[in-house]
Amino acid sequence: MAWTTWLAWWIGVIADPAPASVGSTIELRWHAPASCPSGTEVATRIATRIADGTPVVEASTRSDAIVADLVVAVENDSHVADLVITTTSGRTIRRLEAADCETVTDAAVLIVAMVHAQSQSAPREDPVVPAPAPAVAPPPKPAAAAPRPAPVPAPARKKTPVVRGSAFAELAVGFAGLPGVGPGLGGGLALLRGMLRVELLGRFWFARDADIGVATQDARVDVRLWTVGAHAGPVLRAGPVEIALLVGGHAGLAHGRGDDLPIVRSARRPWVSLGAYPALLWPLHPRVALGLRGTVEGVAYRPRFTVREGGRAVVASPVTGALAAVVEVRFP
Repeated sequence: MAWTTWLAWWIGVIADPAPASVGSTIELRWHAPASCPSGTEVATRIATRIADGTPVVEASTRSDAIVADLVVAVENDSHVADLVITTTSGRTIRRLEAADCETVTDAAVLIVAMVHAQSQSAPREDPVVPAPAPAVAPPPKPAAAAPRPAPVPAPARKKTPVVRGSAFAELAVGFAGLPGVGPGLGGGLALLRGMLRVELLGRFWFARDADIGVATQDARVDVRLWTVGAHAGPVLRAGPVEIALLVGGHAGLAHGRGDDLPIVRSARRPWVSLGAYPALLWPLHPRVALGLRGTVEGVAYRPRFTVREGGRAVVASPVTGALAAVVEVRFP
């Protein structure tokens, strides 16, 4: 039987030449959901990209084989792949993530091809038989993969209230204070910051007349009023409507001019008042608002008009009020 043993040895040499003449082998260990390409298809893609005749198999006993372990799992609607490539010179570990499995697979194929190219270009030493690699436990199934801990949200920053400006105009009707009832005009500027509103405004009240002097005469006095004031207070909101609860004061001059007097005369008297100025504003647009404003004031310094010849005097009442329609234009 010696000749048969010799013949089997000779056939084996012809069928399985030395490893150095064939080159390295790529062993692919592929674990992925059914929605991903199969292991055979991935091996074909690697072989196509390398295109140098290196065999790509799913199992190998070659000591110089490049082992590519690739596990694909679905996490948070994304495909995550853990890729471990082991060569005779070391180990390469990569974690890949994409919305679909095709993108993850293509990236893994490219990395395996790059590692293979580096191993082929590295200088080769005399072949050394390495110790057998320790058995690698099969990776867990994708469904059993532990979820990654949720990221800890950064502490929320405090919002700084935005400061906005506005310009407004008023058309008002005033009563008490000056004699009778009469119209007036007003306007000013406001600053809006969060729930705070601050205003500077001026008002002009048209002349109102009253009897003055001796009762037997028809003498009268016309009184006009100019004031400048400041208001401030909180702004409450009920849906789109803004309710401003403002307080403040006004100072100015009352100008009286006599009519049907023996000598026509005029006089100016100071005016000081303090009070409340509630307003109701409805923003029709981020930059335009319409509204109503009320005024209830106590007159701290009351102007007084009289004539030297005696008779009736005209004195401002201690309480005055007004109702005004407001148009406001707001700046960004």
